[in-house]
Amino acid sequence: AEAAAGGRPPDEAVVGRHVGAVVDRWYREESPLLTAEREQQLRAGWEAALARLSLLASAAMPEGHLPLREAWELMLTCEERGELPADEFAADVGEFLGRAGA
Repeated sequence: AEAAAGGRPPDEAVVGRHVGAVVDRWYREESPLLTAEREQQLRAGWEAALARLSLLASAAMPEGHLPLREAWELMLTCEERGELPADEFAADVGEFLGRAGA
């Protein structure tokens, strides 16, 4: 690491905490990923998908659940899906469920 103005290298832990705080504040206050409007869209889309799937005899999913691919398509924008392919989304969900004991 390069030396700071005082001649010492920056404290990486302090810098990391600062960057984390800035990013947290940005996404919480300035540019939230989940706005009230987006939450409403997601809920409506989820309900519509559940209603559509309930008409299919082959859709044997637990109540309130969607197939993972359907959830990925619903939850992520086209741009987000470009950054997080379905297989990576599935791996993330699987890891989360493993940690949650589900």
